[in-house]
Amino acid sequence: MDPVVRISACCAFAALWLTAAAHKATNPSEFLATLRAYRIVPGALARISAALVVALELMLGIALLAPIGRATSLVATAVLLTIYAAAIGVSHIRGRRHIDCGCMGPGLRQSLNSSLIWRNLGLAAAALFAWQVPVSARPLTWIDAFTVLGAVGTIALLYATLSRLVVNAGILPRTE
Repeated sequence: MDPVVRISACCAFAALWLTAAAHKATNPSEFLATLRAYRIVPGALARISAALVVALELMLGIALLAPIGRATSLVATAVLLTIYAAAIGVSHIRGRRHIDCGCMGPGLRQSLNSSLIWRNLGLAAAALFAWQVPVSARPLTWIDAFTVLGAVGTIALLYATLSRLVVNAGILPRTE
């Protein structure tokens, strides 16, 4: 794999984690309420768990931007996304589909559904792919920086568009 592909993947995941951490950190009471609604973490541990989630997302976002440790950060990204998928799955099975997933921040509420599980598992698979596939060694040039910026911007827009489509699919009336 060309190194620009791995760098783009790392930067895109970094943007995901940093944005997620920012959403949670700027509205901690709403995130705490969302975390409690999942009923996975005992109530006494909810506040510390919320702080740990924000710290972990922030650390992963920063670590993915550093050249050293990207491999470990990609694996940690896959693990955390799988944990999130499992939490959504458990709540979904329990019938708690009405709660907000907590994925999109305070501006976009999204009820739990199976597409969120598949999205997180797909992202986890992408992180593992970026980690596992060997990267060819070549010097990076100035054009590579523009390529990474364009790739990350495109990935972010695609992610936001698909997330909005999933939200709207759940609220639009079905016509048959």
